[in-house]
Amino acid sequence: MNLVTFPLSYIKTMGKKQTNKSWTELPEQKLSALRRSAEELVKPHDLMIHDVSFGPTDFGLTLSVVIKATDDRPVSVSDCEVISRPLSKQLDDLMADYPENYLFEVTSVGIDEEEDEL
Repeated sequence: MNLVTFPLSYIKTMGKKQTNKSWTELPEQKLSALRRSAEELVKPHDLMIHDVSFGPTDFGLTLSVVIKATDDRPVSVSDCEVISRPLSKQLDDLMADYPENYLFEVTSVGIDEEEDEL
């Protein structure tokens, strides 16, 4: 999957202590709660959630929310920002018990993936 990543990534590190245990997955309950929150945030902006994922990447553990427009327009940096800022605040509560640092990003669907959907 090719993603166009905007510079709207945050490393969530506040008060996190590194542990010896590898935490590379999130319970489905947390991912579902995150997806529901994200879906509520995108509705007024003519956007939709394409994917929500969490796992190891080349940059470390990454929580990724992929959005796309409900019409044919491209997703802008402002679109990503309008979702990432409030969602980041909600993550502080949702991920409070997660012991590891992680990267949070809001990205758009890549061109290659859009063509696959046609």
